[in-house]
Amino acid sequence: MPPDEAGAVRGHRRALLVGLGESLFGLHDSGLQPAGSRRHQPADVRARSPPPLPHVLSRSSADHGHLAVCDQAVPRGHAGHAVGCGGARGVERPTGQPALLLRCAAGAERDHPSTLNPTLNPKQVNQRSYADEVLSKIYALKGKASDTFTVEQYGALSIDPERYPLFVFKSKAWDNAKPTCLVTGGVHGYETSGVQGALLFLQTEATKYASQINLVVAPCVSPWSYEHIQRWNNNADDPNRNFVPGSPCDECNAVLDMLANLKDAGARFTIHIDLHETTNSDEEEFRPAKAARDGAKYEPDYIPDGFYLVGDVDNPQPEWHAAIIKEVKKVTHIAPPDAKGQIIGEKPTQEGCILYPLKSLGLCGAVTGDYQYSTTTEVYPDSPKANDDICNRAQVAAITAAIDYVLAKQ
Repeated sequence: MPPDEAGAVRGHRRALLVGLGESLFGLHDSGLQPAGSRRHQPADVRARSPPPLPHVLSRSSADHGHLAVCDQAVPRGHAGHAVGCGGARGVERPTGQPALLLRCAAGAERDHPSTLNPTLNPKQVNQRSYADEVLSKIYALKGKASDTFTVEQYGALSIDPERYPLFVFKSKAWDNAKPTCLVTGGVHGYETSGVQGALLFLQTEATKYASQINLVVAPCVSPWSYEHIQRWNNNADDPNRNFVPGSPCDECNAVLDMLANLKDAGARFTIHIDLHETTNSDEEEFRPAKAARDGAKYEPDYIPDGFYLVGDVDNPQPEWHAAIIKEVKKVTHIAPPDAKGQIIGEKPTQEGCILYPLKSLGLCGAVTGDYQYSTTTEVYPDSPKANDDICNRAQVAAITAAIDYVLAKQ
């Protein structure tokens, strides 16, 4: 395939991903949220629960990476007027189709055409505040735990460095002779308890390990995605498939650079806990959008009702995973296999645990490279048996159980 044609295909797939994953399934200005994960919705929005609205997707071949969102028909034979990023222009389309609005992956756009209903303008707006919900807690902890941790800014997102600084907590009494534990949260920003669970661990449990282990905690790896309640970043890249050299993701490169600096100073990572959630929106939004991007057929699947772990197929550590599950069961229920005996398409190796090739998939769980123990937690926040507090405490239970097991082996 010629390079220009290949680029066009990639742009088309990117457009479909952004469109399906970020607009078709939730028009934020109209008050609609992702249908699958109602815990992210403000109470007044949940009460309204407006029905989904029909949309048509199109794109201009001259604007790869942009999405055309259509919602109102215009007279036959009238070319739709498209506005947006990067010099978008009028787009010819079959007669009777709606007017078009092009938007870029970052969500920036100009005023929509007057033919569009302004209440349906699918502008990407912040759904919650990184400053209020995350940074405020980081700054509070910086003062309260100053004897135990140093809090450092290890980077910022290029889309808005002032709005999206990246912070890491590190043990103040660092000793390279001790085991080192990395905790990462919010790699997928829409997975709330990954962020809030990491912060709760810092608030309630972390100080008791100060004399026994080196701790490195990055509570919110993807703040843009946290604010916009998205799995992908502002460029529609999935950070949790891009922890690789030369990553296209700011989020990943910042973590990689931070860890490289620690390793240069002699750090060796024994444990890594990467905090995630599996939500209904994974099945109702992300997987259909991913299939559309990749030109694949979408096959409906099953969302596990409960907590589970994703370990490393090349380093399974079954006793360690069993110890984590044992403690998490005291907080929340463990996901059973589906009718096929699987959890998200994989056969469990033990209760609540499946294995992935973490390194070859570019997952955050393999980011340190030299870990002895690594796992990804998966909390199910949409279960009728769960709530925000349970989800956050389950994440903390997983972290403490993982550390306690390793310390008991020392």
